[in-house]
Amino acid sequence: MELVEKLKKLNLPVNSFAIFGSGQLCIRNLIPWRDIDIIAKKDLWDELSKKYGDKGHKIEIGDIEIFYDWPGFDNIDKLIDTADFIEGLPFVNIENVLKWKKERNHLKDAKHIMLLENIKKII
Repeated sequence: MELVEKLKKLNLPVNSFAIFGSGQLCIRNLIPWRDIDIIAKKDLWDELSKKYGDKGHKIEIGDIEIFYDWPGFDNIDKLIDTADFIEGLPFVNIENVLKWKKERNHLKDAKHIMLLENIKKII
């Protein structure tokens, strides 16, 4: 949870970003945090890019990686606007994370898909 505390200390406006990737699993302690992947609306991206610099398509603040786009999704703002709030932080909703993981189809995603589908049944 050290990474979550680091993210909270950045004081990012919660309506301008959402945690993507495996964040839904990490926040529930189902897998460990290795990093935090975030998508950001353009205004926040521009502000953070000026402050921290960017590497083309992402900004790195230690183990926090911020993106202005995400493969397979055209409307980042919609992903952020429909985020689930967990412990005061916005997370891309489970349906969209499942869609991405199923399309990406990496080896580790099979376990993640199963865990996400189980969460979906409970909530």
